[in-house]
Amino acid sequence: MLMAMLVAALFFVIVKSPPPYDPWADMNDDGFIDVKDILHVALQYGASGTPITKASIAFDSDWIDITDKCGQVFSVVHNLSSVDIIVDITGKTTLDGGPHQRYLGLSDYIPGWQRTYGGTNNDYGYSVVQTVDGGYALAGSTNSFGAGFYDCCLVKTDMSGILQWNKTYGGTNSDMAFSVVQTVDGGYALAGDTNSFGAGSYDCYLVKTDAAGNLQWNKTYGGTNPDAVSSAVQTSDGRYTLAGSTNSFGAGSGDFYLVKTNVENGLCWSSSTLDSIELYRGITDQYWNYVRVRIWTIK
Repeated sequence: MLMAMLVAALFFVIVKSPPPYDPWADMNDDGFIDVKDILHVALQYGASGTPITKASIAFDSDWIDITDKCGQVFSVVHNLSSVDIIVDITGKTTLDGGPHQRYLGLSDYIPGWQRTYGGTNNDYGYSVVQTVDGGYALAGSTNSFGAGFYDCCLVKTDMSGILQWNKTYGGTNSDMAFSVVQTVDGGYALAGDTNSFGAGSYDCYLVKTDAAGNLQWNKTYGGTNPDAVSSAVQTSDGRYTLAGSTNSFGAGSGDFYLVKTNVENGLCWSSSTLDSIELYRGITDQYWNYVRVRIWTIK
């Protein structure tokens, strides 16, 4: 009887005098903090105890002026001695500016339509995208206009297909565009092949324009044999990925060809150390003039 009374008294003391509140305690000493431990703490303390802080900002760079950093890698030093962090990066065009939004809406019935574009010779359209203003951009090749036998051609229309402008790109030989994307800066990127520039008989050809179709730059990729691009996308880091075929590289007379380009627009995370983050701003970027880096740590 005395032993039973002592055990009951000891149990009463343990229940009434729990250890200091610790939401991350290993209550059953199995080497893991899991739902069993959390449940044990919840049952023991109920809603009492110190609130759990799930995350807190350990570093805030505030707004950094990177207006003169186009085409450069720059470091943001945080001195946290860790790469196990959560990073939030935001940017804007001007220090006092905000987000830019545009609403595009349609009303009433809009009938279907068909249009033609071109000249007296052969002109071909290979790719089309709908643009942010509701119109369309078509890419292909033209033998009616331009500087050579065939030139890359970009046609811009309004939402009803009415021609707004057209541009040609290329040299004195044959150049063709098989893919077009509207880029994040409102311009266009055309991908195809060129016999006017590059290292071989045909090379992959990438043309970048502004929103009005004016040439900003062009690049070639490939070797001494024929190479061509049939599709292109702009990736989330502001670069371009090109898909096509190559006779210059690979295992056979023709192989799949995938090209990832350098950053031209936007901002990308280049690398990290224990105490810093390296960011790269695109060569032709217009929008990331100020950047703010905030780092969160989980408790």
